[in-house]
Amino acid sequence: MVTEFIPRLKPGLGRHCADAHSRERVCPLGQRRAEPTLQGGNKWARPPGTPAGFTLIEMLVALTLSALVVLLAHRVFAAVTDGAQRLAEARAALDRQANARRLLTALVGDLDIGLPGSSGFNGRPSGVAFSTWIEDSNGWLERRRIGLGVDGGALTVRGLAGGPLGLADTVSQLDVDYLLDYGADAPWVRTWQSPVSAPLAIRIRLSRARCVTGNDICVDTLLMIVGPRG
Repeated sequence: MVTEFIPRLKPGLGRHCADAHSRERVCPLGQRRAEPTLQGGNKWARPPGTPAGFTLIEMLVALTLSALVVLLAHRVFAAVTDGAQRLAEARAALDRQANARRLLTALVGDLDIGLPGSSGFNGRPSGVAFSTWIEDSNGWLERRRIGLGVDGGALTVRGLAGGPLGLADTVSQLDVDYLLDYGADAPWVRTWQSPVSAPLAIRIRLSRARCVTGNDICVDTLLMIVGPRG
């Protein structure tokens, strides 16, 4: 059985009593106004004369929650942006290292010595200079005198068509060794100066002041085989 809510009058609120009781033409208990409500009424009803709207506390709570949401969203987007930037920087550093290795391997692999027009090999503990073949913008090979050393804290190649090129930053020291002969116990020498000969290989050790592992100083070692012209 469905219970039916019967309207009743609640004194003190609502329309004129005469409108609600047109048949009786008199207000119950002598009240001038009454409100038709459901049984039980509404205990959360706004008191008479109170304007509709939000209270100051409700507005402050809403503003506080909105500020927290904006702050959290800003931190999330900032973290995502920083992560993407660090990833791009790491990728650029890896690409630069790979390009530097390819360039050095190509320069040493095409080393030219002992032929007419070529200059001698000048190997020192802190740098090396030699003649090599480099492809120009038109695809032709041209002989150039190349120098490798540290300039302003960066490993720099001099003698290229575009000017000096930095291969690695934060280099505190450069050590170069030269392989004298093949074999497991073959000696490495610190200098090599000859107008007609070149070493079998060149070993470059870079001491860097800033490392990925967090150490104060790290050493990168590059081993390059001299090409057939040497």
